[in-house]
Amino acid sequence: MQLIVEGTFLLERFPGKGGWTFIKLPGKIITTGKAFGMMKVSGTIDDFAFEGKHLLPMGNGFVFLPVAKPIRKAIGKEEGDTVKITFFQEKVSDKLPQELIDCLNDDPGKLALFKKLPKSDQDYWIEYIYRIEDLDIRSARIIKLLDSLTAY
Repeated sequence: MQLIVEGTFLLERFPGKGGWTFIKLPGKIITTGKAFGMMKVSGTIDDFAFEGKHLLPMGNGFVFLPVAKPIRKAIGKEEGDTVKITFFQEKVSDKLPQELIDCLNDDPGKLALFKKLPKSDQDYWIEYIYRIEDLDIRSARIIKLLDSLTAY
């Protein structure tokens, strides 16, 4: 894992009923050039350790990490308080998962087409598909890959 940000930040809250409490960060920490929810992080907020949270776009060059009530309760902090954070970017393995090999093999010729892609494109697809836990979304992304390989 790669350290992406460390320091003291303010807990802020979106206005209105049900507004999230969050930590606002400069968008430049996302160096992957990927969009919404594309960077999964782990780390600490004060002494509270977490894994598998997504940074979300805020606009105006910022991203944010929602800080749920159980975390705020555990650290004894709310909106307006400062927190010390250490965030690491989680990496998705670039090894071709067996599940994806099986799917590519089910569609004749697709595994060969996938292997002809530049390594950077292969890595992109693997990360794009497997960084999400939801199996329906993951399946849809595999189908998107299979459809895109038709164009090659």
